Amino acid sequence: MQQYLFLIYFMGCVDGQIKTNPNKAHDLLIVQTKCEYITEKFIYDFKTLEHIKELEQYKQSTTEHIKKSGK
Repeated sequence: MQQYLFLIYFMGCVDGQIKTNPNKAHDLLIVQTKCEYITEKFIYDFKTLEHIKELEQYKQSTTEHIKKSGK
């Protein structure tokens, strides 16, 4: 069974955390295998805040894809 990366939620990187540590951000990775959801927490290194913008855009496009596919 293929695994589908459904959503990456950008979490835990509020203003203060970005200012104190701009290279670390916490993301919640949700992977669907069959009908079961496996949730794991990862730490991603962001070289610039541009990566955060890209992540937000990816999250939005993925969410729209899920809505269109009726999942």
